[in-house]
Amino acid sequence: MATAAIRQKLAARGIEFEAPYGCRWCGDEKHHHGSQWAPVIGLHQWTEPDQPLILERMRRRRTARRAA
Repeated sequence: MATAAIRQKLAARGIEFEAPYGCRWCGDEKHHHGSQWAPVIGLHQWTEPDQPLILERMRRRRTARRAA
């Protein structure tokens, strides 16, 4: 799932950003993920994000905090 699609999905649920250590594909946190559907890979379990993705999420989160 593209980053923009992930942000739209989370915004629809009232979440402004995904957790830095959330699922690589959908952004949901590990402790309540379960099996979920993502258009790119289909039904999946929580998958650990790679370091560049974690860094990107942290930077977006910091930028959002500074803007607020």
